[in-house]
Amino acid sequence: MRPLSSLLGTALAVLLAASPALAQPVVDGDLSDADYVTIGTKPNSNAGFGGAIDTQSIRYYSDTDNGVLYLAVEGKLNTGATDGIGLLLGFSELDGTDAGSDLTAGGGGHFLGQTGRPFQADFDVDFGFAINPGVSALNVFVDAKRYGMTTQTGYLGSFAQNGTSGTNLAGAGFTAGAVTIAFNNAGTAGLGLEMAIPFSELGITAPDETSTLEAFAFVVSSTAYFSNVAVGGDITGGNPGFQPDFSTNARFPGGFGSPDNGPIGTAPFHTTAAPLGPAGPPAPTAFTFVRPTATSSYRAGGFLKPIWTTTPTGGAGDVTVTLRKGGTDVATIYTGPNLAQPDFTNARYAIPVGTPAAADYTIYVELDADPLVNAESQLFTITSPPVVVTAPTAGEIFATGDETTVTFTTSGIGSPITARVYLRRTGAAGSTLLATERNTDGSVDIPIPFDAVEAADYFILVRATDGTTTATGKSGLFEIQGVDQTRTAPATSHYVVAAEASTREAYLLVDTDGLAGEIGVFAGDVLVGAARIGGATTEVVVFGADLEDGDALSVRHFDGVETTLAATAFADGEEIAITKGAAAGAAVTLRVAPNPTAGTAVVRVSAPAEVSVYDVLGRRVADLGAVETEARWDASGASPGVYVVRATSASGVESVRVTVSR
Repeated sequence: MRPLSSLLGTALAVLLAASPALAQPVVDGDLSDADYVTIGTKPNSNAGFGGAIDTQSIRYYSDTDNGVLYLAVEGKLNTGATDGIGLLLGFSELDGTDAGSDLTAGGGGHFLGQTGRPFQADFDVDFGFAINPGVSALNVFVDAKRYGMTTQTGYLGSFAQNGTSGTNLAGAGFTAGAVTIAFNNAGTAGLGLEMAIPFSELGITAPDETSTLEAFAFVVSSTAYFSNVAVGGDITGGNPGFQPDFSTNARFPGGFGSPDNGPIGTAPFHTTAAPLGPAGPPAPTAFTFVRPTATSSYRAGGFLKPIWTTTPTGGAGDVTVTLRKGGTDVATIYTGPNLAQPDFTNARYAIPVGTPAAADYTIYVELDADPLVNAESQLFTITSPPVVVTAPTAGEIFATGDETTVTFTTSGIGSPITARVYLRRTGAAGSTLLATERNTDGSVDIPIPFDAVEAADYFILVRATDGTTTATGKSGLFEIQGVDQTRTAPATSHYVVAAEASTREAYLLVDTDGLAGEIGVFAGDVLVGAARIGGATTEVVVFGADLEDGDALSVRHFDGVETTLAATAFADGEEIAITKGAAAGAAVTLRVAPNPTAGTAVVRVSAPAEVSVYDVLGRRVADLGAVETEARWDASGASPGVYVVRATSASGVESVRVTVSR
């Protein structure tokens, strides 16, 4: 049985093709124009921010004769607040950002630029719009964001709340005066936002029968706190709040990465794909390519969406689709049953990472049962992405707990560069942030997470920015293998070499020769210190504030799973009694402000000292060197969490915990 979404898409295409030409809608905030087709309605009576702000439906009209897309969102704004209506759009012809990506990356206005509070959509997003009244009863303010190889943001201007239309300022890649916008905030049914956007301003040359639109509208605060009001998905329960992940249908009340607090509601959280062009004529031959065309351009490591039509009798059976360069096969990108509309809506194929930039590529489709039934597309262009990941390479194999180095090059991005490195799987939503490094030279050391499941479809995603321009690139696919959980314990003994404590800190030096993974120190069942194993011995630091006099500590080894070690001085879990003593001399006085910090923290010492910053696993993340009186630590590139600033002087050691927040 054909899915309901396919039936709806076909029905809309037939409706558009069969209808006589209609007059163009008037952009005045009145959505009663007969041209409009409703593609999504609010499925409930939610009012998470109160009854003064709401959105009820999404409507559109594709005027292919005049090359204009009309968009309408039925709703109203609360003039006593800066809360607004958010609108996300995805077009089948564009390749903006994938489902599961952080949609705040690259900045922007209103909720679009809250980079410390990421949120994700469950469909590919090409554009985002934020509409809010700015605590005004006269105007609405519109911000836009264009996703792609390079993210573009901009303020499109202010518009009257009485439905009087105006045109946009230049921004987010839109030409000044090209987009017409109106908002009628009278609050009654059938009124709200209207926009008329030329397809050329969206980057769409000429919509055809394969072109589709998906959309998601919602009520959201300027700080990216999401309400439970949305069109394009049924949000159940209370407001999703900060950092919802619509791609995995998960709430994260403590911030993304905190424990999942249950589903947001009933997915999907976007409208059914709506056609932008009329139904096309029957194919004259077995296969006829619709896309790519001579003007098509794709990037290596990205995706392309070839589309061909098939006669009823000439294309039944399995096909092989090949990427060619200059008539020579480069890679097979698809094998399987021949595709027909509307299957192409969600069909896209990966261009291998590292494919050379050139303008002589084609797509070749061939019927497996009869190779004489084939077709080849027009020549098109493949470009190099602005971020090229050169390591790890395709086919490499890593074990959980390994460390490796990611290397990459950039073009079109200035200096200094901040890079965020993510681990992702093909076709899976979400990603794991492995490292953030400022002033990078194109080389970032990363760990392979212990909890990574075994699979051969992992890749590294690098997001690089100079503060203005943001771009991404990814590696080839590699494999992660799990640690053998049936291995025997090491033959050598492992023990605590030394242990001392003061009122400020306890130091344990542990023999870890031949081990990998991490060492954890526990007071009872509470983890009070940890460090990643880095050699024959590993130092673990426990803060005095976490200890009581006479506490018995236990040391445990982790390597994907807890293992039992043959030992003489201690085995995993054996208790080691440490008594807190007085400070060994008057240590240097250390102060850090502000604390918590979201940017630069000032570090002051009372005497010359060597100052370094560590994460909770004992890894040094910054070295401030020899400090006479004052130094600055730039924490803007550090992941949110707890860090330790440690000052070592001739008179002793002093440490201060610092929280990095966003």
